[in-house]
Amino acid sequence: MTPMRRPLNDAATGPLASCPACGSSDTISIVYGMPATDPTGDPAWKDLHSGGCMVQPEDRYCRACQRAFVSPEKSSGRGRPVRS
Repeated sequence: MTPMRRPLNDAATGPLASCPACGSSDTISIVYGMPATDPTGDPAWKDLHSGGCMVQPEDRYCRACQRAFVSPEKSSGRGRPVRS
């Protein structure tokens, strides 16, 4: 199964969210659930972060500070650490 991709920008909101914790624009979408195949090395998963099986409200992941956060389109945009 190939994951769905978010557009690089949205006509209503402009460029996708910067990290509220560190300000980096190096953020990627979070995908929840069990992948049908092993995503290791699959180029379709290069710009996606696996959020695990339990769906959480966070929809973006910052590669710079490794925090998951809710994009401003969904909420206030406060970042919090990724749960282990």
